[in-house]
Amino acid sequence: MNQPPNPSFQGPTSSGVAQQNQVSRLNAASARWQRYKLLLLRRWWLLLLGASIGVCAMAWKVYSEPERYVSFARLMAGGSYENITDGPRYREFNHEFFGTAIEVLQSHEIRRKAAERVESYDPDLVACPVSAKIDRPTGTSIINISMTGTRPEYTQKFLDSLLQEFMAYRKRVREEASTQTLNLITEELIRLEAMLDKEEAKVVEFAERNNITLLTQSNNSAAQYLQGLGSQKAALETELSLLDLLDVDADIERRSRRIDISSSESLEAEISGILNAGLGSAELKYLEAKQRIQILQAERDNLLLSLKERHPLVLEKDEGLRKEVMLLAMHRDLSIQEAERRRASLELKYKNLESEMAKYEKEALTVGAALAQYERIEAGRDRYKKRYNEYFEMLQSIDASGQLTPDFMSVLQKATGAQRRALDFRTPLLLGLLLGTLVGLVVIFLFDKLDDRMNSFSEFQAHFHEDVLGQIPDQNFRGESPLLKLNDDRHLYAEAFRNLRSSLLFKDWHGASPKLLAVASSVPNEGKTTVTANLAFTMATAGARVLLVDADLRRGGMNELYGLPSSPGLSEVLTKVSDWRDCLRETGTTNLSFLARGKALDQTSEHFLSARCKEVLDELRNEYDFVIFDTAPVLVADDTASFAPLVDQTLFVIRMGSTTARMAEKALGQLYGRQVHVGGVLLNRASTSLKEYSYYNYANYYTAQPITPPPAS
Repeated sequence: MNQPPNPSFQGPTSSGVAQQNQVSRLNAASARWQRYKLLLLRRWWLLLLGASIGVCAMAWKVYSEPERYVSFARLMAGGSYENITDGPRYREFNHEFFGTAIEVLQSHEIRRKAAERVESYDPDLVACPVSAKIDRPTGTSIINISMTGTRPEYTQKFLDSLLQEFMAYRKRVREEASTQTLNLITEELIRLEAMLDKEEAKVVEFAERNNITLLTQSNNSAAQYLQGLGSQKAALETELSLLDLLDVDADIERRSRRIDISSSESLEAEISGILNAGLGSAELKYLEAKQRIQILQAERDNLLLSLKERHPLVLEKDEGLRKEVMLLAMHRDLSIQEAERRRASLELKYKNLESEMAKYEKEALTVGAALAQYERIEAGRDRYKKRYNEYFEMLQSIDASGQLTPDFMSVLQKATGAQRRALDFRTPLLLGLLLGTLVGLVVIFLFDKLDDRMNSFSEFQAHFHEDVLGQIPDQNFRGESPLLKLNDDRHLYAEAFRNLRSSLLFKDWHGASPKLLAVASSVPNEGKTTVTANLAFTMATAGARVLLVDADLRRGGMNELYGLPSSPGLSEVLTKVSDWRDCLRETGTTNLSFLARGKALDQTSEHFLSARCKEVLDELRNEYDFVIFDTAPVLVADDTASFAPLVDQTLFVIRMGSTTARMAEKALGQLYGRQVHVGGVLLNRASTSLKEYSYYNYANYYTAQPITPPPAS
């Protein structure tokens, strides 16, 4: 049955998606931090090496430098007096003045002349490279100069010559500036006086031809009237724009919130009438129909809380909703017609306003142009008059003082005797330590770019799109961890294998559930054998009849986990020396049997491809619920690539923090090239300190012992 539309319906929110994205970002940040932590733990010696090299290099640099001597001197700026209307006033120099003085002292030209002065007064003195450090203490008018060189006498004399050349340069600049400025000011005064006379004549001529007072009054009246017309036009433009942008529902909703504005002024009342036009009869009926639909929809929803959709009361509400929806559509069509009539009325008012405004704008433009011309003439006259007065006052000030810029800079302290500079070890060593550490970090992160070992589930997902059947937490054991046993106190570890068992039992395999399972890895030492044995133990404790087979016929060592001999086993079965039933061994776990690898064989892939191997697999499939094979590493030999296509599914083990993405990709590609059914990936030795493995922190949840043993499935 078709349901009537619900006007109050709202679409689904994105809060769930945002929360999921937030969790993903937190997990990715935790995984990234864990990767950097492991990286520093592995490569910490690079930081130590870089810091040591940096410290040693800076220490050698300090010791290898020749002895240096330092001479000090000081300059002081006193300030200047300004001539203003109420008398002279003292003014301190600003920061730009001191910055300019420091730049002049450091300039190449002043240093060159200082060196020539030293050479001319003392030609026998041996020159040496010198460096200057110039600064000004905060809040003072003093400039400190320290000169450093390898020869004390030359350093002191060079600093004295530098001060003398600096003061001589300032004197030349002041003299040249005073003469040049005086000539320029005089020429500019003559030009400004001529321009001022022309502007005065223009003002007089315009005032004789026009009545300035009448023009000003006419312009104000026209401006006020045009302002009122402009306000009405803006209101009409706004209303027409809203009618173009809004549909009939939005327009009715907007005008239904009308605010009654009472104003004594006709202009404000007319604008209020435009913006706050009430609703027509059809629009009011349209709103009433919408409200009735909302009420009927709410009543129907309340009935559905206790009644079914086919109940007479619910059907009665549905019929009422259908009728109201039809009325709503009818009133909506009438509302659209009323909106069109209202639009036509507003457009007519808009055209009348445009014609009225054009008439008064023409008159206002004529008056405004005349006033603007008069204001431009007056502004030009005032501008020239102001500039003339400024230059005239400046000329009087120069004549009174005799110079334009008197120098208030003086030598406060001449160059002192050069003293030997103490070696500074702390700053260079700290700098070397910092630079060396940064270089070490750069090298470490370059190693990280080349190292594609995966440390977390997030990093695995960045490289692969395989299904992850389970994550086995790290047990902090060196080598292989002990096998699981009944009532094992490693609750998190045991629960991970139970989760893996559930993934295998309830996964959608797109067909029959697998019975022959092979466990493979890309390279040795990934924990594949231990994972295989614990998986078989977990399946057996659930009541399934399980056979665990060591299918690594070259170097298999699963028998050592159970303390059993390696022969007879699978190799004797494939070579038809023994029957597989005679080679079975008990593991001490109910429903779990073990078949060792047997004697080591050289050409194992040929035995896996033989008809005998297929016969044995068929017999095992009929005898057991699950047969789990521990195979050889894929990239070490061709054994697994030849054997895996014969089983139902292959589980691929990746050790976190050890397996590289390149190795895993190559091994998986080799399996897929042989048309192997890879059922999923097991992430072994996953770190429990990451946020994406936060459920591992609830260890106390698993500590409660069961009252009765679990039933067999």
